[in-house]
Formats: sequence, structure tokens, C-alpha cells
Amino acid sequence: MTDNAPPPAYEFSIADNNSVVSDQLPPSYESLYGQIRAARNNSTGTSKFFKKLSIIVGCTFFVGLLIAISVSMIVMGGIYIDECPRQQYIPIYLIVGGCAGVLKTAMSIGQRIRNRMDDRDGNNIHTNPVDGTLNCFIVCWFIAGNVWICSIANDCSSDPSSSRYCNDILYQYAFWMTTGRPSSSFSSSSFFSIYVDD
Repeated sequence: MTDNAPPPAYEFSIADNNSVVSDQLPPSYESLYGQIRAARNNSTGTSKFFKKLSIIVGCTFFVGLLIAISVSMIVMGGIYIDECPRQQYIPIYLIVGGCAGVLKTAMSIGQRIRNRMDDRDGNNIHTNPVDGTLNCFIVCWFIAGNVWICSIANDCSSDPSSSRYCNDILYQYAFWMTTGRPSSSFSSSSFFSIYVDD
């Protein structure tokens, strides 16, 4: 075969013994574009297509947002690691919580890919036993973070020379991540579960 030769036809591949084999399919490449194209081809009308499109784009955006929030928790905890002597566990809570969030999202994506490769539908999904342990850890860590953050709610100072000092940016970030993240996750997952079931 020369360097300027065109690639073989889509439906044919060459076996090791140079015989033409036509029953081998090319590998499947699951991409966002491929999912959108499949939604367009499988939709009976424009409204059904836009519904499927919004689910695909919305879920992709939501997963990206979860990863971005987790990474921002790691960064904020790392930047302000020594900036809250009043409650030194708040930056550690952010770092460990962010790492657990990235790990959980990566494991969920990996499990979905594995289930797709094995052609399993939503009713026949095998889960990873580590996933349950990680979920328990995340819930317990979330409760501990709430205790650490709320325990100094009205008892911290923005004066660095004070023994009650906690950096205001760190504290406000941790407070709003702790109170806002679960409610936004719940409302987003509720929206998608209702929207998908229709």
C-alpha cells in the first residue's frame, strides 16, 4: 500500500491473510456529535429532537459543572490552607471533598462507558462496589464539613492577628459550597429525571 492510497472502504477490512472480510464492523466512537446525530436520526419530529438535544447538552454541561466545582474546591482549599486557624479543618474539607467529587464523577463516567460498551440498558447496570463506599464517605464528609463550617458561623474574625481568624473569602466560599451544592445538584437531577421520563 502506498502513502497516497485512499483508505479502504467503510464496509471492508483486510484480514492478516489479505482476504476481504465484510462482516467486521468498525469500532464505535461515542462522541457528543455522534449522540446528537443519532438523536436527530431517531427522532420522529422536531420537538422530540430538541428534547433529546437538550438532555444531551444539559447532561454534558452538568457533568462539566460538577468537575469544575470539585476542582475549584481543591484550588480554594490549597490556596487558603493556612488561612483559618479558628477552624483549620475547613480548607482540608474543601480539598478532600473536591478530590472525592472528581473521583466520583470520573467513576460514574467510567461506569457509563463500560455499560455502553457491554450494551447494558438502564435496568441491567452493574455497579462498582467501591462506588457505594465512596458515596458513604462523601455523605459523612459532607456532614463533618457542615459541623466545621457552622460551628464558627458567628464566632470568627477577619483580623489576621486574632485567634478567631478565618479568611472571609475561604469561609464564604466553603459556606456557599456546602449549602448551595446539594440543593443545585438535587434540583438539576430532579429536572433531568422528570424531563427524561416524559
